[in-house]
Amino acid sequence: MNTLFESADHFTRTLNDRLEPRVKTHLKHVYSTLTATVLSASLGAYLHLYTNLAATLLFVTLGLCLALMFTKDNGKNRNLRLGYLLGIGFFSGFSMGPLIEMTLYIDTSILPTAILSTAFIFGCFTLSAIFSDRRQSLYITGLASSVATFVFSLALMNIFLNSYLIYKTSLYLSFGVMCALVIIDTVRIIDLRARGDTDYIMHACMLFQDLVQIFRHLLVILSEKDRSNKRKKQRD
Repeated sequence: MNTLFESADHFTRTLNDRLEPRVKTHLKHVYSTLTATVLSASLGAYLHLYTNLAATLLFVTLGLCLALMFTKDNGKNRNLRLGYLLGIGFFSGFSMGPLIEMTLYIDTSILPTAILSTAFIFGCFTLSAIFSDRRQSLYITGLASSVATFVFSLALMNIFLNSYLIYKTSLYLSFGVMCALVIIDTVRIIDLRARGDTDYIMHACMLFQDLVQIFRHLLVILSEKDRSNKRKKQRD
């Protein structure tokens, strides 16, 4: 128990050394806003499962994203911009409803596994971004850009080849890129705040998009894995 308290104390002191007080306060605002957005997305996904509403809400989400981008933070319109962000969260969750519903038909354990895995992965990469050398993020950014270009090329190629192997390779590589974006965006947010940018709503939106993509990829990966295991059992 003492070791646990000592580890927690060491973690807190290290965190205080790594981050300025204004940056820590800013990150608290960012992650509290991110939490509210995730709850809004959860509500949207839940409502999709119990309604017959259409899930073609991409243009609504896109419109809210544009509204958030073009409504610059002036200190007086934060409630409006927060409403835009919560709307983005809600409709993003609603649009993921069909995918979530499909995974529930395949195996009900996929959804909780994806949720817990997403939280774990996001937390680990966030801490990695906070405690790592800022220069490392430059290498990660370069590597992620190269991999993303490669994945895009594979996707174009697979339009003509229709290869399952290429599809799986693209899926896992793009998942790796999404994980790397958590580090890249977290470092970027810290640097932006250090330069005076206090727009925690837009920063929370950046992290929310990363979180959603990780969750979406995990749902697909776990579903594909479950299907593969079932096919193997049928052959055996």
